[in-house]
Amino acid sequence: IFSTMSNLLIKAIALNFQEPIVFVLNLDVALVFAIFFGMLESWPYVFKNAPYNFSTGEVGLAFLGIFAGGFASMILYFLFLKYHQDHCFDEHGNITPEERLWPAIPGGLFVPLGLFWYGWTAQAQAQYLLPVLGGFFFGIGMFTIFMAMLSYLPDAYPDVAATTIAGNCLMRALLAAAFPLLMTPFY
Repeated sequence: IFSTMSNLLIKAIALNFQEPIVFVLNLDVALVFAIFFGMLESWPYVFKNAPYNFSTGEVGLAFLGIFAGGFASMILYFLFLKYHQDHCFDEHGNITPEERLWPAIPGGLFVPLGLFWYGWTAQAQAQYLLPVLGGFFFGIGMFTIFMAMLSYLPDAYPDVAATTIAGNCLMRALLAAAFPLLMTPFY
């Protein structure tokens, strides 16, 4: 069983380097995921210190901005599926995998918008809701990118769908493990 697991792990890693689109999409999702984990580390630092001086519970409530953005992106994504993507299937129920990537375009714009908003409004003269609103926009972008990319990869590589998702999870986990270690020294 160990040899089977190691072969599958090697196959997941090798697929990242054999298929450039898999590598780029996995890197994109991993970078957004790592930034999210970095934000989980930076929000307590920003909101517990002056000028906000939040308690631990209040810092937890500040994460509701990211949650609300994810919830909003879920609603928007389901509307996209219903009103656009449902009409893209042919008579045999097939769809071109690239149709799955359309939501990632605005999602890719919301990620830097949310990060810049959060970064520039987390200061003494700004009210605390402004950086939380930056988290809302980041949440929209992050979840939209996740849903688009993770539905594209199995459609584009149906024979190795589980392997592509495993490679994506591996790259996400490796990058996300490093970012919280790097964020606090930046502040």
